[in-house]
Amino acid sequence: MSHFTVLVVGENPEEQLAPYQENNMGDCPKQYLKFFDQEQEFQDEWKNKKTKAVLVDGKYLFPWDEKFRVSGKFGYGTDTHKVPDHLKIEEVPFNKIYSSFTQFVHKYHSREHRDKEKNRYGYWENPNAKWDGYTLGGQWTGFFKLKPGKDGVIGKKSWTNASKEIERDRVDQARKKDIDFAGMVKANRDKAIKNYEEFEALMKSNPEKAAMESYWKWGIENKGDKDNYVPESREEYVTFNTMPTTFAVLKDGKWYEKGNMGWWAIVSNEKDPNEWTTEFCKMIDELPEDTLLSVVDCHI
Repeated sequence: MSHFTVLVVGENPEEQLAPYQENNMGDCPKQYLKFFDQEQEFQDEWKNKKTKAVLVDGKYLFPWDEKFRVSGKFGYGTDTHKVPDHLKIEEVPFNKIYSSFTQFVHKYHSREHRDKEKNRYGYWENPNAKWDGYTLGGQWTGFFKLKPGKDGVIGKKSWTNASKEIERDRVDQARKKDIDFAGMVKANRDKAIKNYEEFEALMKSNPEKAAMESYWKWGIENKGDKDNYVPESREEYVTFNTMPTTFAVLKDGKWYEKGNMGWWAIVSNEKDPNEWTTEFCKMIDELPEDTLLSVVDCHI
């Protein structure tokens, strides 16, 4: 599970986000779903593949069968089950363990029935899925800073920042003309400098602790490796954290992102930070002043 920010550009952010919903709860609109057929895959597996099994009283059991559970051990792992030494673990064809294809799919893959519409085994999923839930604001409640006297919409806090007081001039949705981007840049820069100064102070008093906490506490990258800690420079850190960017942008029905977000906030195929920041700022600059901007906390 991961949380990340998405800037939705334009009216009706909910409608714009809809085509990117994951079908995790089975409530994604059918128009966005594609059927992923597994019928042939399961057939090939049952007919041609083998698995480890143990023959006990004329019946094949898997090495992780409850009959082989080690007393006092729970769950599944390398030490939770043990096949007695007098029994032999063999490579057995699936169709020798399961007398029918239907039984194989039901017992081994836990599929009760074929899909009613396709009459084949498989599942429905959104190939463009980016989120399984989102909140306006969320962990980033108060993302935008308003110009004096202007209005916007404040979203809903996450449990992670429920006790945090949000300044009155901070919102999660507003028109471009009402957002104080210059003020946001200054506030971000001041915070980045403060963070780096705190890090440097800890580096002097407790380098080991500073290296351990640098990323999770301040977001300071390690330019070295696990055995040679080299923090990014003050200039690099402040520059990267000054501009108010989001991880992804949804504009004109198209999804743009810094990289591919995975579980535990692990990002793959990440763009160069400077390239993403440049693209992001150029996009903001070119938007009409009356454009509605919303920042949502997406979860995947």
